[in-house]
Amino acid sequence: MKRTFTILIAMFCLMANANFGFAMREGENDIVLRGEFKPTGRSQSEPISASHDGSNLYVDFHADLGSLNITVSNATGAVVNTETVYAQANDGVQISLSNLPSGNYLVVFSNAQGSLMGKFNI
Repeated sequence: MKRTFTILIAMFCLMANANFGFAMREGENDIVLRGEFKPTGRSQSEPISASHDGSNLYVDFHADLGSLNITVSNATGAVVNTETVYAQANDGVQISLSNLPSGNYLVVFSNAQGSLMGKFNI
């Protein structure tokens, strides 16, 4: 009985840490996001997670954020990609980076509830 309980707890922990949007792929790099969204219903400490593999930006939503602007800018501040998506919990989007040259970039997620931003390089 104790062994079964231990196995169940271990499985729960693994499931709780699972990424419900895009699964991490070999060679992906997490993007550290800074900023804040005002609570919309339930509390969520990390409403968005993002990573990239040099060719694509992977964004996972962990809260319902509604209409969300996603803007990618290069090191000089020029906007190289902008999209508006409807962000729902347990959903995600993939944005192509394949046409961008190597360099430093900034991604900004924003709507009326706040904004998050993170730097990455490809």
